Amino acid sequence: MSDPVAIYAAAIASLAVFWEAYTWRKARQPAINVTVSQGLFSLTDGSVSDWNVILEVANRGSQTVNVAQAGFYLQHGPNEPRIFIGAGRPGAGLPGSVAAQNNAFTYTSEGQAVQHGLDLTKPIRGYVRLATGETLKSKPATLRKG
Repeated sequence: MSDPVAIYAAAIASLAVFWEAYTWRKARQPAINVTVSQGLFSLTDGSVSDWNVILEVANRGSQTVNVAQAGFYLQHGPNEPRIFIGAGRPGAGLPGSVAAQNNAFTYTSEGQAVQHGLDLTKPIRGYVRLATGETLKSKPATLRKG
């Protein structure tokens, strides 16, 4: 009778240790969503911008994350080169810090995106590289009908 009880107790103890390790690791991983979309901006003079390709980071985690680099993958296969979006775009918060439960974005005009090789009729993937070295990708988004 004691053997089945011992096996059961060992299984429960192992499960408890696994669960603790899983929740500890999960709590320390950034909970970040990266999305690609398109949009227009309202300018300070009351006019509206041209269309833009927008990369947004939503930080659903409990800690600030530091985005070191943001951009888009070109659509050339598994080893796709990247288009980097630099800092200093008006209104954009990427690259930079994204506070917990907050979001930030960066963008490039659709004209510049096409000029650098993005085909808006094919799926586009955005990415961010965190200061930790981790790279996070968006789901592919097609911005124009072909």
